[in-house]
Amino acid sequence: MEIQNWRRELDTPIEQGGLGAPGVPGEGGKFTSRDQLIQVVTSIIYTCSVGHAAANFKQYDENAFPLNYPSLLLGNSPSNKTERSEKDIIQAIESSRHLEIMATVKILSERSTMAL
Repeated sequence: MEIQNWRRELDTPIEQGGLGAPGVPGEGGKFTSRDQLIQVVTSIIYTCSVGHAAANFKQYDENAFPLNYPSLLLGNSPSNKTERSEKDIIQAIESSRHLEIMATVKILSERSTMAL
């Protein structure tokens, strides 16, 4: 009963004291399956954790340097601690796609609320 009341509040218009969230699964203000409940809870957890962090925290400073987080690794990742040369590293991470990924991360970082 409490879960169904919560579900009803999710899509009740704000003017009527609800959240006004569009597209909440279910019919008639109720969940009709366990999968619908799982979908809603999973979406909330994702949005409040990973989604929030990706959209609200600067990423460019950390991710733009390819050695921190290579956007594309060519070949196999190292499987031992053999010393690698600078040439080996550049060959493993060099990619024209890295510039595209850097641009995307830069845009996400500019939208950061932390930059205010």
